[in-house]
Amino acid sequence: QIYIYLPLLGTEKWGFNYIVHSSLFTCDKDSRDSLRLVGNGQNNDDQAESNRKIIALANKLINQFIDQKALTLQDAKYLVRSAFPTNQADQKLGNYYNELQTNWVKKYETLMIAEDSNNNKIAINIIKVLDPKLCDACKKDDNLLNAIFDMFTKSNTWRVSKKSDMIYWSETINRWYCDAEGNPHTLTITDIANRIQELAIEEKDLSWLHEICLYIVNSQQNTLLDKYALIPNEERQLQKKASMLHPVELSPIVKNVLNLMVPEKTKLFVNNVFYDLLEDITYDYPNVKTDISTFTNNHNTAQNAARNEMKLCKKNDID
Repeated sequence: QIYIYLPLLGTEKWGFNYIVHSSLFTCDKDSRDSLRLVGNGQNNDDQAESNRKIIALANKLINQFIDQKALTLQDAKYLVRSAFPTNQADQKLGNYYNELQTNWVKKYETLMIAEDSNNNKIAINIIKVLDPKLCDACKKDDNLLNAIFDMFTKSNTWRVSKKSDMIYWSETINRWYCDAEGNPHTLTITDIANRIQELAIEEKDLSWLHEICLYIVNSQQNTLLDKYALIPNEERQLQKKASMLHPVELSPIVKNVLNLMVPEKTKLFVNNVFYDLLEDITYDYPNVKTDISTFTNNHNTAQNAARNEMKLCKKNDID
């Protein structure tokens, strides 16, 4: 009779941060997981229905508690954890847990208990969080979390919680939707990359941008660097990695000549902060010689063509 005399519903694999107890609960045996919530269509349907009614009553009481306390409790965010075990061999039991999960998430979404960087209260239903993969990476690497949050501040596109709560809300909301078809809150590294390429990068942005690009490389998602313009050139204009050049150290005079003759090449010189992303030297003095020679030859050809055209015009005038 351990279930009957101790408040154990909620202490093991239950879906929220509350403990529910009633002496009216009925169990199959003296174990924590023997509380029957769905019947088998034979002799225990009444017990299952009775247990569900007790839980429904408890849910109403918890709802009232949340409504009264959510805005006044410190760290009210811990009220809203929800992760019912919806994957069940018994389809009826799985459906019941899904119903509980859906109802509680619907309730939690309306609460204004998230906080932004200015400690203003915001509704949970408007905030964005990191998807599980990105969240796990940020949990292990503060530098990455700082970089992503700096990007959020720069872009001013999405409403997000304050940085100190970012991991909590990401994990919590990802659990809400772990068995759902989609999660309207999540941001992936692809979403972030797509937004970055639209930003005007300043000198102060290079650090966080490099950290995000480094994560993309280390997580073996390099194709994003070729799909989106994420790597800045020397003028901090974003380019796709495949087109960029890592130059040797060029003298100022040579650099000025190249800027005049082949600006389309110097536009592709990667910013020195990002040299480690293009490790091999891809533009050296032989390339300089080739480009200058090509420019000179093309220029001479154009000049000769122009002179011949002028001579032809002059001859026509004389005739």
